[in-house]
Amino acid sequence: MDLKSLQKLKTKILLKKFILKHKLKKKTTIKKLNLVQKNKPNLILLQSVQNGYLFDYELIAFFKYIIKKKNIKKRLYVKCYPFLPITKKPAEVRMGKGKGKIDSYCKPIATGSVLAEIRLTKKLAKKKSYCLNCAKILTQAAKKFKLKTKIINHDF
Repeated sequence: MDLKSLQKLKTKILLKKFILKHKLKKKTTIKKLNLVQKNKPNLILLQSVQNGYLFDYELIAFFKYIIKKKNIKKRLYVKCYPFLPITKKPAEVRMGKGKGKIDSYCKPIATGSVLAEIRLTKKLAKKKSYCLNCAKILTQAAKKFKLKTKIINHDF
């Protein structure tokens, strides 16, 4: 056997291995998708209606309100966290001499972005009173934000 025929054999073997790996990956992804479809939760989403900034002190107030409600606390998932630092100089300081210290953090938010979600299991989703209670609590907690928000019931 010469060098060219050996190289062809190597490439064929490598291709077969690659194809086998690809087939295995396809099978596992299909299985995972089936599992996800069976256990899809019902969602109650808190969505922004306008552009703006979400500040860290608003989010803290939102969390404080939610912590008081024991039935929602475990099911709430917040999708946005402030990451942009906002600097401020102290009062009665003259212009110049550098940038001020970090005062707070914020996150820019576009219209239609999801701020928070409540995931409900099938048993809880069947109880309409529980769903309405969750939606009501989210609307009251959303008043802590300066942004206008709306609530969407997202059933799968």
